[in-house]
Amino acid sequence: MQKLMAGALGPLLARLTSRSKLLDTFSSVFGPQTRPDEPTLEAVWQLVNYHNGLLVLPPLLGYIAERRQFRERWVNALRQARMPLALVNGSADPVSGAHMVARFREVVGTQHFIRELSGIGHYPQLEAPGAVLDACEAFWKENGVA
Repeated sequence: MQKLMAGALGPLLARLTSRSKLLDTFSSVFGPQTRPDEPTLEAVWQLVNYHNGLLVLPPLLGYIAERRQFRERWVNALRQARMPLALVNGSADPVSGAHMVARFREVVGTQHFIRELSGIGHYPQLEAPGAVLDACEAFWKENGVA
């Protein structure tokens, strides 16, 4: 859906997107046991629709092309980082889950703090906020911040 909406048909697709389609797509990137509840789904729908927000989605998805365009620059910045970096990731995320962490280790290295959250999807801060906080605190402690 993102790839289609990022293309030439994006503005038309945004106008035709129903509540059901948007929220099904949103829910599909959560972990199998951490799907959003109805109040969360309603809040997302209201926020996305505020001031015709659906129409803003196609230009926001320009990051897909930017990832290709600026890949080397962004990867090199991660490789050359002189400060500690942390990656807290939901392993069940179909977009950027365990496969992305494996690729991160391969391309950037293993010297950074990496915490994979099993069974958690694309939105770990919503799906497992306690686990995200625990990971952040571990990272801070490891780096003398906490």
